[in-house]
Amino acid sequence: MIGQAIVATILSISIVAGAAATEMVEFKGKGQEIVRGRLTKPEGKGPFPAVILLHGCLGIDRHYNVWAKRLGSWGYVALQ
Repeated sequence: MIGQAIVATILSISIVAGAAATEMVEFKGKGQEIVRGRLTKPEGKGPFPAVILLHGCLGIDRHYNVWAKRLGSWGYVALQ
């Protein structure tokens, strides 16, 4: 709940125009397991502020992609 409120606040005060590009990324965990995510970045040279989009109990669905693209168009890096 607190995280959602923070993201909502950031979204409501941020308006930056631009397009976003998305790519799949991988990280190795402590036990060498691979964690995959989708990284959406705005065009241009950074640094950029970043937001981590955490899913609920039902996992990731398409509306997270919409939010990631929207955040990217506003100048944020978004990691799902």
